[in-house]
Amino acid sequence: MRVRMVFSAVFTLAIIAAVIAFAYFKWGRSNRVTATDDDDIDPRTEAIFNRGVALWNDKNYDEAILVFGQVIELHPGGSTESAAHCYRGDAWAAKKEHDRANQDFDEAIRLDPKYALAIHRRGRALAAKKEYDRAIRDYDEAIRLDDRFAFFFDDRGLALAAKSEFERALNDYDKAIRLDLDNYAFASAHKAWLLATLSQCQIPRWHRGRGVGDQGMQADGLEGCELLGSAGRGPC
Repeated sequence: MRVRMVFSAVFTLAIIAAVIAFAYFKWGRSNRVTATDDDDIDPRTEAIFNRGVALWNDKNYDEAILVFGQVIELHPGGSTESAAHCYRGDAWAAKKEHDRANQDFDEAIRLDPKYALAIHRRGRALAAKKEYDRAIRDYDEAIRLDDRFAFFFDDRGLALAAKSEFERALNDYDKAIRLDLDNYAFASAHKAWLLATLSQCQIPRWHRGRGVGDQGMQADGLEGCELLGSAGRGPC
């Protein structure tokens, strides 16, 4: 009964957090990849690029894919093509065509090896294919290049949790929350869900007493512990 009550409470928290975070998360993803001022882009191509962004924001991914393809043909090379590949890759990923997404992310990274957002997006596509080790390597590199974005840490936390590296996952959720305490509710929801789905002996000692479990319990390791609820359910 107690476990069911915890799950119910956390599920409600996750829904509320998702609603609160949606507008911020959409803004955070959609406005960080743009045609840049250091690229000599003509007004027509820029207008097409901006139309692609609008279509992408409206989740009209099929049209966005076509429009960013036009940008790539009209303005090969430079940051604009790299951004167009990144956006088009995100559109493919939204359609769950992750191999095609990674082709675009690979090209964006080839054009700009320090493009942290494209590296992060490729990590997401790899995680969607359950290639968590490769995804984590991409998240590591994206964070090394630019550690300002909360969702970099949150996504790495999800991949680590999928590999049962719970302590590292909780660390990443905490970093994401600290980076954007007021707005980034997804990491809070993911952290709460992970803590609720772990048995007491799986929760790192430094997380005990934070709303889940008994502070007095002791455990030297994770041997013999199991997730509460359905096996393999995961943290989100």
